Parts: sequence; C-alpha cells; structure tokens
Amino acid sequence: MTTAARRVVLLVVVAVVACALPLSPLSPATPAAAACDGSALTAAQLDGVFAHPGIGASGGVPGYAGGDYQHTYPLPDGRVLWLFQDVFFSADDDLRDSLTAAAHNAGLVQDGSCFRILGAPGRSVIGNDLTVPMSRWFWPLDGDIGADGRLWVFVAEMSNPAGSGAGPGTRPVGTWIARIDTNSLAVVSFERAPDASADLYGWSVVSDRRWSYLVGHCYRQYATGGSGIDQFDPACMPDAHLARVPAGRFDAEPRYWTGNGWSRRSSAARPISTRGAANPMSIRHIGNRYVNVTKTDDWWGLWIHVDIAPTPMGPWETAQSIWIVGDRKCEGCGIYHAFAMRGLVQGRLVVSTSNGAPYELWYPNAWRYRPTFRSVAVPTYDTMPSLVGTAFIPRHRRTVLDTRESDDPVRVGDVRVVDVSGVVTPGATGARAIVSLVRPRRDVQVRAWACGTRPPVRATVASHRGVTQHTTTRLRIDRDQRLCLATTARAQVRVEVAGSYVPT
Repeated sequence: MTTAARRVVLLVVVAVVACALPLSPLSPATPAAAACDGSALTAAQLDGVFAHPGIGASGGVPGYAGGDYQHTYPLPDGRVLWLFQDVFFSADDDLRDSLTAAAHNAGLVQDGSCFRILGAPGRSVIGNDLTVPMSRWFWPLDGDIGADGRLWVFVAEMSNPAGSGAGPGTRPVGTWIARIDTNSLAVVSFERAPDASADLYGWSVVSDRRWSYLVGHCYRQYATGGSGIDQFDPACMPDAHLARVPAGRFDAEPRYWTGNGWSRRSSAARPISTRGAANPMSIRHIGNRYVNVTKTDDWWGLWIHVDIAPTPMGPWETAQSIWIVGDRKCEGCGIYHAFAMRGLVQGRLVVSTSNGAPYELWYPNAWRYRPTFRSVAVPTYDTMPSLVGTAFIPRHRRTVLDTRESDDPVRVGDVRVVDVSGVVTPGATGARAIVSLVRPRRDVQVRAWACGTRPPVRATVASHRGVTQHTTTRLRIDRDQRLCLATTARAQVRVEVAGSYVPT
C-alpha cells in the first residue's frame, strides 16, 4: 500500500487567512466539555475531542473532520495553534460528499477545552499565493516563538512536476518560514528559510536559553516509486541531522553539527541518529535532558521509540519502545507521524500520532483519518551505580566487543549496548575495561557508561585518523551488567574486560 493511497491531493487553491470566528465550546459529549477552563487536556480528553467530527465549527463554517501530520504551537497567552498538512471540513464522518471541502495548512485554535477553526474549505493559513494545485503546495513542520515575539513556523515546499499531487514524483524542494502574529494569528511574512534546502531543517525545533536547534529530516517518501517501505529514499530517510541558531533567531544562518563541533557548511553535517528506513525525530527539552519520540518507518513501522540524551547532539539512548500495531483503527489502517507535544500534562508527555487508511476506508469514515493521543512517561536517567566501597577482582583479559569481527562499526547516533554478564563477577557494579579505537578513518572520540544513566561529558578514549588508541578505565555497569558506547564518528571499537568491582 503506497503512502499516496492514504493521502488525498487537494483540488482547491488555498488562501492565506486569519479567521476570527468566535470560540466554539466542545460538544457536551466530549470529556472536556462546557467551560473553556484553560487547563491542558490529557491524552484521554484529546482522544475524546477528536472522536467526533465538526470540531470548532462556527459561523456557518463546518468544523474539522479529518487530517494528518498535526503540529501544535503553544502561544504566549495560553492558547494553542494546531496546524495539519491536510484538513477536511465536515459536520459528519462521511467525506464522500465533502472531498473539495479541504485545505492545506489549516487547523484549529485551542483555548483550554474550547476549539475554533482557523482556515476554511479552500482557505489555508499559509502559502495560498504560491500554491499550484496538484503541482506545488506547502506542509507545516515544527516551530517556536522567536526573539521578536512572533510564532515562527517552518514549512516544507512540496513539488510534483507531473501535476498528479501527493504520490510518485513528489518531493520536498525547499524550506520556508511563516511568521505569525501571536494575537491575531495573521501571517506577517512567508519567506524562504536561511537554510532553504530540501533537507528540511525545522522538522523538529527545540530551544534552550542559548540556542534553538533545528532537526533536519529529508522526508523523501516517494523517492523510488515503490509501493511500500521501499519507496523511501535510503540515502537520507534513516538519518536525522541537526543545526542551531542563537535562541529564537530563526532568521540567522545556522551552524551544522559535524559529530565533533559546528560548521557553517551544511555538507559537513553528520547524523545525530540513524535508524530504520525512516527516522523522523520529534525532540523536546525537559529539565536536564532531551527527549525524542519517533514513529519509525512511517506507515509500515511497528514501534514508537522514546529516546533520551543529555544534549540534542546525543548520544541518544532508547528508554522505551511502544508496540503500536494493535492501535490501528482498522485492519487496513496505518499509524504514522509521532509528534511530541510541548509541556507536560499530569507530569507526563502527550504524544500524538496520525492515522490513515486507503481511500475507500476513510472516505466514509473520517474518524480513521483523525489523530490519536497517548500519555508517555518522561524517561529519566538512573542513579549511577557507585564504585565506592567495592573490591576489585581481577581476571584474564577477555574481549566482549570487537566490531571488526562482524564488520559492524559504531556509527554516529548509535548507542551500542555491550553485555558483560558472564564475564564480570555476579553482582558486580563495575568493570575494569580496556577500550580501544582501531585505526579510525577520522578523528573520533568514544564515550562509555552504564546503560540507562547519563553519559559522561568527557570522552573515555580519543584518537586521530589512522591511529589505534586505547585506555584502561573503570566503568560502571547497569543492574543487568551492561555498558553503553557512543562515538562522534564511524569507528571500529574493541572492548576487553580485565576485572570486576564488587560491593564489599
């Protein structure tokens, strides 16, 4: 089943608007009914809202009935802007008589438990004047409040020279930025991003006090003309890259993460994570850690992965993997696009996913084309096992990892798990290890730490191109007697164990 089989191509020219319709409370049938109380809705309450068509209908404009690739943008006054790549407007779930009642880049404005439509059939929020139906259109990515107080939304420019819409031949050709007034929600400007490439930096946006980080995902899902997961471009879809600008300065020229530092050259960028056939990351900054949510492999993937890292650059370690096949809305349905919503609700992260199906399944039942929500525990680092008060028990050196034997070097963005149980003494909380970098092809560092704990800031061992370097060190191991490794460049790594540290 192709991605095109579940996506409709709009037959209307969308227009730039900022609707000012009155707020429309939720139906009393929804769990968060009645008053617009301003509190954040739980995942269960959002599922209740999106269980019904016509969300936000008012003033004769039918409400939201279906759409996908939802993104949410919190506004300074507490409201939340929702934008969808494609939106269908209807008062019921039968869209067979509403196929022209659609728009790109339209959405909803949420005020507590109340919603109103932003946009209307044939009236988009972003990109109307530049849209050519079936040939050129725009889809929203992530965004954040800029240094000027405006909402900056990154947008993918999509193109199909054949004029046949979202399907074979479609590709992203550039990245744009829409600046939106946070009060009126009018589009103030819509221009090419400083990185206007098709690498789509801005797929995910996360900021701290100093920097705003832009995650790049190439989104070439129609590259090969295949009918399944083989249609993804294997040259870029598994990779996520990273750029940064000064906090909120989305008009600044970005710098690109190279694995060792930051470069002005986008060609020097190296992945922060490589996984599966498609790895669209959605990163948030929570406390002293960064959390990522990825629905790998789009429609065909089986898992949502929740990852944790001390910095946006990584190293990224999977804290939880959620099997989602049983959550499909029908046998022929699919789940894609996991999006980590900003802020915590009842101390947990709310993750939205898109749902879709072949035309004949969701045309008569728009519920199958609406998002669902789940509450996810925020991953934390365990306390580092202590080596204080331990006794050292030596042993003959034994190799527990040599990536040359399987020709499986550690790659940038990977976290390699090394099981040392059976080699260390039972009950050991640490190991004496010899960690070696073997003739790397470029300057590289490797970090080693107890899995599930915060990786060290300093490298365990570093080496220059072509030089084999090793170090003997004490390494903590986790409760399952494992340690984790990550490198700043592709490298062959050997780990030997020469003893154990056991509590006395």
